[in-house]
Amino acid sequence: MLTIEIIGVLLFLLGLLIYSTVRTMLERKEAELLGRAERMARILLVDDDPDSVKITKRILDSHGYTVEKASCGSEALSMKRSGSVKPGLVLPEMMMDHLTHEFVDDLAWRTLCVSM
Repeated sequence: MLTIEIIGVLLFLLGLLIYSTVRTMLERKEAELLGRAERMARILLVDDDPDSVKITKRILDSHGYTVEKASCGSEALSMKRSGSVKPGLVLPEMMMDHLTHEFVDDLAWRTLCVSM
């Protein structure tokens, strides 16, 4: 009779251990997904025209996006390299005079090129 009780307690403890492990794994996955969603909600706006930036930022802000601004491609690249910004989308204004091939080639981000 005692062995059945011990087995029952051991099974209960094993169940708690499995529950705890699965719960921890799910919490980590949830945190990872939330971090990914937060990163996707960040947009880097690269434009040298302050009026365009102001209007575009206002529109994006109203839709719940976090908008970071860079006035040129080299500034955007330095922000990327320093890790100060990790956007899910980059919106460069393609008509900028100083938008270099380095900027386009070095982007390891999702990029949507627009002409503003």
